[in-house]
Amino acid sequence: MNERVLLAGPSFSGPWTWDSDHRGTTETWNIISAPTGADALAALEQEAFDAVVVDAAVSDVDARELLRLAAERHPESEIFLCADVSPNSAEAPPVGERWHLLAKPINPLLLTRALKRAFSFHTWLPSRSARQLLQTVHILPSPPATYLKVLRAMESPDASLETVGQIIAQDPAMTAKLLQLANSAAFGLHQQVADPATAVMYLGIETTKALILLAHTFSYFEKLHHAEFSLDLLWNHSLATAHAARQIAREENIRGESLAPYYTSGLLHDLGKLIFAANVPVKFSLAIRMARQYQQPLWQIEKNLLGASHAEMGAALLAIWGLPVTIVEAVAFHHEPMRSNQSGFNPVAVVHIANALVHEINADTQGLATNLDPDLLKSRGWESKLETWRRAVA
Repeated sequence: MNERVLLAGPSFSGPWTWDSDHRGTTETWNIISAPTGADALAALEQEAFDAVVVDAAVSDVDARELLRLAAERHPESEIFLCADVSPNSAEAPPVGERWHLLAKPINPLLLTRALKRAFSFHTWLPSRSARQLLQTVHILPSPPATYLKVLRAMESPDASLETVGQIIAQDPAMTAKLLQLANSAAFGLHQQVADPATAVMYLGIETTKALILLAHTFSYFEKLHHAEFSLDLLWNHSLATAHAARQIAREENIRGESLAPYYTSGLLHDLGKLIFAANVPVKFSLAIRMARQYQQPLWQIEKNLLGASHAEMGAALLAIWGLPVTIVEAVAFHHEPMRSNQSGFNPVAVVHIANALVHEINADTQGLATNLDPDLLKSRGWESKLETWRRAVA
C-alpha cells in the first residue's frame, strides 16, 4: 500500500534525508511537504492523507486548528504533532486530543519509526464504530513530558540509569509515585529505595516507563468520581495483573528485560475503563450495571452499548502515545486473545490469562465476570499448565 503523508511546517522545509535503514519503506510512501499552513490547507482540500504531521511552529495558521481540521476532514488519518515538550515551551501540547505526539527535535529516523508504527496498527485497530467513538473523546491525557524525556534520553549512546533517574527527579510528583511503587510489596525489593536512579536500577527501564504512564494517567483522572467502580480497586488490579503476567512468563523461563512487555501490558491493560468513565459516564455506568445483573463480560456489553470495548479504547490511547505494537496488541486483545495473529507464548495470551486469574483469586470485588477463553488453552495445549500458573500468581 502506498501511504500518503503530509509534512507541514518549518521542521520539514529543509533537506530531509531519510535514514538508509528505512529508505525501502519510505520509497513506497507518497510524501508531500507543505512549508506553511496555507500550503497544508491547500493540500488537505485536494486529497486525503494516511498521515498528517504538523510542526507546532507552522506559520500563518494555528497548528492545533490545522490538526483538528485534518482530523475532521479525514477521520481515518493518523495525526501527528511535533512540539517542544519542555516545561516553559510555548509549544506545550494540548490535553484531550487524540494526536500522536513527537517531541522535538525530530529527525527522519524518529519520524519513520513513528509512521511505520502508526501504519502497522491498521492491521488490528478497532472497528469503524470504535474509531468513530474515539473521535468523540475529549477528556484524554497526553503522554507525560517525563516519559517523552526518558524516551529521548534512551536514544543517546551515552544513556544511563543515572540519566533516567535525574530526569524523573525533576518531576517531584512522579518521583514520589515511583518511589511509592518501588517500595511496595508488589516488587518485593529487599531494601528501601530512596531516590529515582536506584528505583530505575531495581525496576529496569521498561518497567519504569510503564509505571510513569500508569501513574500519570491515574493522576490525570484522580478527580473522577464514578459510582460504579473504584479507582483504587482498578489501580490495585492493574498492579496485580502486571505481577501475575510477569510470574507466568517466569514460569516459562522468560528472564530479564524480556519480561518487560508482559509486565507493561498487564499494567496498562484496563486504561480504557478510565477513558469510558470520564467521557461517557452514563452509558459506562449502565454497561457495568448490566454486566453485573446478567453476569456477562463487561467488554461484550460495552461493544453492544458503546460500539467498542475498554480494551480497544485503551489500546487506541497507547497507540497514540507510541507504545510498541506488542504491548498495544496485548491490551487490545486481552479479552479476545484468539483474535490476535500471534501464536505460541506471547503477551496477548499471558495478559488474558493473568487478568482472569487475578479476578478469580480476588473474587472480583467489583462484581464483574471475567473468564478464561477455553479455546486459547486448548489450541496451545496449555490445560495442564493452568494449575501451575494459578499457584505462581496466588
